[in-house]
Amino acid sequence: MEQIGQNFGWDTQLTAEQIANAAGEQKEKREIQDPGNYEFTILKVEKKVVKPGGKYAGAPMAQVHYVLGGTEVLDWIILNTDYKKKIANFLKAIFGAEQPPQGFWDQLVGRTIKLRIDKIKDKFTNQEGEEIEFDKNTVKWYLDKSIEHQMGPFEAKAEVPTPPPSFGGSATGNSAQPAAPVINNDLPF
Repeated sequence: MEQIGQNFGWDTQLTAEQIANAAGEQKEKREIQDPGNYEFTILKVEKKVVKPGGKYAGAPMAQVHYVLGGTEVLDWIILNTDYKKKIANFLKAIFGAEQPPQGFWDQLVGRTIKLRIDKIKDKFTNQEGEEIEFDKNTVKWYLDKSIEHQMGPFEAKAEVPTPPPSFGGSATGNSAQPAAPVINNDLPF
C-alpha cells in the first residue's frame, strides 16, 4: 500500500496559517432544553428535496434551523398539500394574523417563532461501528403568535399544603375572638 501523505519531523515549525487552514471546525457543545415552550430565532432555512425512496421523494422541503442560546433544533417542512396544516401552523406561529409576504421562505432568517419542543433519545453509529445514544430536542408543534403562551420549561407544580383552618382564636385563649368550635367525635356509621 502506497503512503498518501508526506511525513514531517517532530521539530517541523507549523505556522498559524497552516494550522488555521488544516483545522476542522469544532462545534460547541449543544445544550438540550427540557420539554416546554420557548421562543427561538430562525437561524437558517435550507431549500432541499426529499430523498428518493419515500412517499414524497422529489418534493421540495424546507429544512429550518432554530436557535436559542446554545440549543439548535432542526425541523423539516415538506411542501406538499398533505402538509397544509403543518405549513399553516408554521406560518401562523411566525406571522400571526398577518398575510405572509410574497417569497416569505427567503425572509424567515432572523424572525422569532414560539415552539413547543420535546426532548427525545436518538442513536447513531460512529465510524468504529459503536451505537451511540444521545438526547436531542425536536419540534412538537408551533405555537400561535396571536395567543399568549407560558414560555420556558414546564414546571411540575408542587403541591402547596393547605394550611389548617383558622378559627380566629389564639392558642392561649387570651383573645377576645371566639374559640374554636367543638369537634363532635360521633361518627355517622
